[in-house]
Amino acid sequence: MPDTRGYGEEMGAARGRVLVTDGMQRKALAAVRGLHRAGFEVIVGESTRFAPALFSRRAHAWFVYPPPRESPEAFLRVLEGALRRHRCDVLLPMEEETLLVVLGARERLERWARLPFPDRSLIERLRDKGNLAGLALFAGVPVPRTVSVPAGGDPVQAAAALRFPVVVKPRVSTGAYGLRYVDRPENLAGVWASVHARFPGPLIQERLPAGGEARCVTLFLDPEGVVRGAFAHRRLREYPVTGGAGTWRESLHAPAETAAAVRLLRAAGWWGVAHVEFKRDLRDGRFRLLEVNPRFAGSLHLAIESGVDFASLLVRWSLGEAVEAPGYPEGIQARWLLPGDLLAFLARLRQGRFDLDFFRWGGWRLRFDDWGDGDWFAVVGAALAAGPMVTRHEFRRLLWR
Repeated sequence: MPDTRGYGEEMGAARGRVLVTDGMQRKALAAVRGLHRAGFEVIVGESTRFAPALFSRRAHAWFVYPPPRESPEAFLRVLEGALRRHRCDVLLPMEEETLLVVLGARERLERWARLPFPDRSLIERLRDKGNLAGLALFAGVPVPRTVSVPAGGDPVQAAAALRFPVVVKPRVSTGAYGLRYVDRPENLAGVWASVHARFPGPLIQERLPAGGEARCVTLFLDPEGVVRGAFAHRRLREYPVTGGAGTWRESLHAPAETAAAVRLLRAAGWWGVAHVEFKRDLRDGRFRLLEVNPRFAGSLHLAIESGVDFASLLVRWSLGEAVEAPGYPEGIQARWLLPGDLLAFLARLRQGRFDLDFFRWGGWRLRFDDWGDGDWFAVVGAALAAGPMVTRHEFRRLLWR
């Protein structure tokens, strides 16, 4: 039997029960708060007790599971026990790696709860940036010119038609992880080989000029391709500063990018929630596709605060409710202050840029990913989680990116 120590007391469910995984992530905390606000009881899990969402006052119960990547079978046993014990209606894996493990055991887990996500094979196709470039061309969505290197081939020859600088990127990665920038052709072979050693078969893509605005579109499509939720935002600040997660974001209406994202996802046969990223090419002013994340995005909190609660929309739809895409206002902002926006501020400071607006804390338009909704216990959880994180090599390396 799974270890159920740490579960909260049972009580009658209101609108239904939802199990949310990956409680360390700020998007999980946002989902917990939004689902609670929508009338659901939320069970939240993570591989450590010291996670913000597990401390949230909006969580009905919590549990600790083995790490999904390192111990998938043990993770599934504990997850299955939690679904059964709490009589959950819907399961929402928040991180991509967790989602893939869960979808690999779909039949087993759907005995206990609904899993409103497409097949694993579709997610893996969208994760592959090589497939994505071809799909974008088919759907008529602008994308930076991208080439792959044949097995045993010469990366310099493969990239002969590209304009430098270029970026060497893993076929499967999240955000800026694993990216390497190359300014001159003579440096390409060595950089490509170093990335290839860790991420086999990386792509070579023309790098868009620095300074172009990044816009992101989150969509919820049903299996018929009907848009059940749509939200767009722009990044006011990001980390790493060369291109990464949005640490300060603002809602906006972006009809052209939203239409392009809808075409792309429909061409892929996608349904569910996905996050599509674009960047303006300063050479011609067009927004070009960078990547698709077939999952909830880290910016979920801004969408919820703007009135588009993708987690609740997906859960309600999976339970048979009729849902329509809600409207939202422009100009709502959200900051991921710790550590995201602090790291961005320090990085820009090292470049000689002092962002005075980092010290702006107020205003009716501004929200914070880290706290809000009177949920101060989650802030305590975030502080406790920070201790183990700063001892990790990966986190300390972030400080100097």
